[in-house]
Amino acid sequence: MEDFAPSKQHQLLAFTDTFQGLFNARSSDFDAPISTEIARVQRQLQRIEWRPRSAEILSECQRLGVRLLVVTEDDYPPLLKQIAVPPPILFVLGDYTNLHLPQLAVVGSRRMTSGGARNAHLWSRHLTTCGFTITSGLALGVDGVAHEAAIEVEGGRTVAVMATGIDRIYPRRHQSLAERIVASGGCLVTEFLPGSQAHARHFPIRNRLISGLSLGVLVVEAAVKSGSLITARCGMEQNREVFAIPGSIHSPQSRGCHHLIKQGAHLVDDVSDIVDQLHSALATEKGRLTPVNASQSPACVTLCDEEREVFLAMGYDPIGLDDLGRHCRLGVEQLLAILVALELKGVIARNASVYQRIE
Repeated sequence: MEDFAPSKQHQLLAFTDTFQGLFNARSSDFDAPISTEIARVQRQLQRIEWRPRSAEILSECQRLGVRLLVVTEDDYPPLLKQIAVPPPILFVLGDYTNLHLPQLAVVGSRRMTSGGARNAHLWSRHLTTCGFTITSGLALGVDGVAHEAAIEVEGGRTVAVMATGIDRIYPRRHQSLAERIVASGGCLVTEFLPGSQAHARHFPIRNRLISGLSLGVLVVEAAVKSGSLITARCGMEQNREVFAIPGSIHSPQSRGCHHLIKQGAHLVDDVSDIVDQLHSALATEKGRLTPVNASQSPACVTLCDEEREVFLAMGYDPIGLDDLGRHCRLGVEQLLAILVALELKGVIARNASVYQRIE
């Protein structure tokens, strides 16, 4: 209906409690200007134009197996009801009960560094084993890695919050990931009507849902101007805990995290920092809480003497080939061969012409 935005619905539902009450109430029972608004809504409701579209949406949801959660119902996520203007209706594909589990939002850059990708993967895996459902935005970069990591854990769950209709996966290359999220027991959720395409204005709206569903927001890696910082700001406004992983002062993709830390976000360098902060909210037994240091390697890597020398000479900040050669006193050909070996072993990363430790 015209001019029936979520904020208007939220305002009127505060008086009528349910949509049925809103549509059937006697407007004269309410004081102005609420009575005027209720009467206007009811007049629009009598029009025929909206009914075929409503029937079409319900039919499409039935066909897809999508569940509708209305803000006035008990099945609606309780944390989301606490935000300023919760979506009147959520469209959910998959197990909607995930929205009632303790969720942690994991977000970050679409153009993540190799170190950011590694952190997103390890932290999401470890947080999943600690009992969190990982919630993110199905985007490229950190979001996709976080969803994948949660699925890898046996019994792990993840929630993908979409900026499109439930039947429009964006980006398209995450179609398979979306299907695996649902198949593994997770769910897709959106407030946008079926058929809604991706628009720039949808993403900030989507971001407030990511934080609103979650106990806290972990920003893995982000530039100062990024959607991840919008999610973090939404989290702060919603009284959620916000966590940020620090990075190199030279990396543009770490400056957003550093900015958040200056604004009061928790600096975290170990998964246990988050678990300890949110421990009381976890719906898991204490014996299952097994936080793992994110700086630990998933496997023991053996280095020869020359590889170890180069590895130890390399800091966590990016370093060029010439500077590294001067530190190690090695020829270019020999140094390049060692760097390739270290890359293959997964302990360093190369970005253009610079190298950096990730172990």
